[in-house]
Amino acid sequence: MDYGEILSKAWRIIWRHKVLWIFGVLAGCSSAGGNSGSSGGNVNYQFEPGELPDQFQFIPFQIQRFVENIPAWAWVLLAIGALALMAVVIVLTTVGRIGLVKGAATVDGGVERLAFSELFSASLPYFWRVFLLNLVIGLAIFFLVLVIVIPLAITVVGLVCLIPLACIAIPLLWLVSVVIQQSTVAIVTENHGLFEGLRRGWQVVTTYLGQHIVMAVILWIIGFVGALIIGIPLAVLIVPPLLDMAFNQGQVGSGLIVSIVLFLVYLPILLLGNGILQAYINSAWTLTFRRLTGPRPAAAEVVTVPPAPISP
Repeated sequence: MDYGEILSKAWRIIWRHKVLWIFGVLAGCSSAGGNSGSSGGNVNYQFEPGELPDQFQFIPFQIQRFVENIPAWAWVLLAIGALALMAVVIVLTTVGRIGLVKGAATVDGGVERLAFSELFSASLPYFWRVFLLNLVIGLAIFFLVLVIVIPLAITVVGLVCLIPLACIAIPLLWLVSVVIQQSTVAIVTENHGLFEGLRRGWQVVTTYLGQHIVMAVILWIIGFVGALIIGIPLAVLIVPPLLDMAFNQGQVGSGLIVSIVLFLVYLPILLLGNGILQAYINSAWTLTFRRLTGPRPAAAEVVTVPPAPISP
């Protein structure tokens, strides 16, 4: 397998067809985001002696007072909103991943133009299969953790056993993630059902295990470097609160507001950068599947030409 050809073509695909960036943003919904908050400025509270040991407990005290005043019905609405948001994120993430696989495979097949509406519509028939694929694998891992990890964690001997178990679990989880990735490609590009697609993904990964290990390492490095570059500006956001604490006797006020504003300004760039990264990685995995399972050129046939008759 030509890794250079796959990596370079994946980049050409997402650069020429920037509609895939949108699906990359959708696919990255579960991995990109941020924390937000608000502050009313430098508010000074009068505390009873011994109530707070030092001024650095200012924010936790505010949060405690705020939480205690929230009515029960607000907690119910918050829980419903969180579940609704989780459902939206799952739907967008699934559609995004399907769209990236479908788009990369379509372009690799010779199509010169991708339209968002057409690609979105073409992705919907595969939604439930891909969603259930991730749900089944996720539930299997969850119950496996309940059965194995939790009983071991409640004893001293079990805690010691968790160390080698973790060393075994890391490569196994990597294998599972690659199988899910390739099973998704199999479902979308070969129109398999849920379990048929899972068997197909397992077959491709185990048959070409060495190629998948090399590609996984390459894409992990690319993903790590890309995420590092995208995330470096976020480190700047901690500077205003630190300066505020240094020059304002440990209290955080306007510095926190500045950080929140800067984060909101940078958020679109963060989402776009993560979307491009997701588009590239998913396109590369799609091309990997197609190169390993696609038709190979037939061997050249050797034709023996009889010698011409010698004229008398």
